[in-house]
Amino acid sequence: RLARRGRPPPLGLSMTTLHETAYPRLKPDPTAKELQDIYTPTEAERRCVDDIATGPVTRLALLLHLKVFQRLGHFTTLAEVPERIVQHVCRVVGMRRVPMERLASYDASGGKRGHLAQLRMFLNVRPLDDAGRAWLTTVAVNAAHTKHIVPDVVNVMLEELVHHRYELPAFSTLERMAIAAREQVHDAHFRQITDALTPAMRALIDELLLTPPGSSHSGWHALKREPKRPTNKEVRQYLQHIHRLRSLAEQLPPIDVTVPKLKQFRTMARALDASELAELIPVKRYALAAIFIRSQYRKTLDDAADLFIRLIQSLENSAQQKLLA
Repeated sequence: RLARRGRPPPLGLSMTTLHETAYPRLKPDPTAKELQDIYTPTEAERRCVDDIATGPVTRLALLLHLKVFQRLGHFTTLAEVPERIVQHVCRVVGMRRVPMERLASYDASGGKRGHLAQLRMFLNVRPLDDAGRAWLTTVAVNAAHTKHIVPDVVNVMLEELVHHRYELPAFSTLERMAIAAREQVHDAHFRQITDALTPAMRALIDELLLTPPGSSHSGWHALKREPKRPTNKEVRQYLQHIHRLRSLAEQLPPIDVTVPKLKQFRTMARALDASELAELIPVKRYALAAIFIRSQYRKTLDDAADLFIRLIQSLENSAQQKLLA
């Protein structure tokens, strides 16, 4: 409901989850084949680590960071690395099992930062700096023009980050950027549509959200009317409904929005009742109402054609029965 009203969710309220995206994750219990194929250090990798550090525990920690980075696209704490991966790398380099406390102490050491910088050079990757964030924001906004679901925007960002050899930032960072990009695109669309509406049309939309005296439904509810069984009475009433919608739609300016966004905005508008629509900020309320009125008018023309076909089919079936009789 917070999103419906045009207000951002409070901090900590995630609108999506990590598992809905392609953001890489460590399997808690990798198979023997996965351990061999993914987490076995090569000779070049072992030589790189030997050139960086001398202590066995430090070399093991660097090998774990190196192999896990190749899987995740970012560095993580060794406490988050599954035990099976640690044991596998220990066996490969001929070490006994190292207590996780010793590895955790390396993560807290002052030398880790310099060591990881050298691993980045070996992997030919770079952390996301301010220039990279500005570039990634542009990527997210471009993706949000055609994609509405936040995980879809995040997946585009992930693909571009990997392609340009960037270290992946935290998932929460990508999610916030994707949400902000989507809202920026939506706000631009809503403002463009609302600015083109005349004051009279805005007043007419506000009037649709009110329930007339003696009626149980608002004008907004009446816009969502669906055709019923094609009786003569229903056909006459539905034609009146089309005339009302046409008179509204003809007063609206053309709406220049991509088809995927237009469908999504129409779905958003249809899901709102009059009171919920009235709670939205004005720029969003008028834009969604305008989009729904125009799209609903087009839909009623399709429904009228379907109604006509069903009516003719009913007449034909009745005629065939009478002919047989």
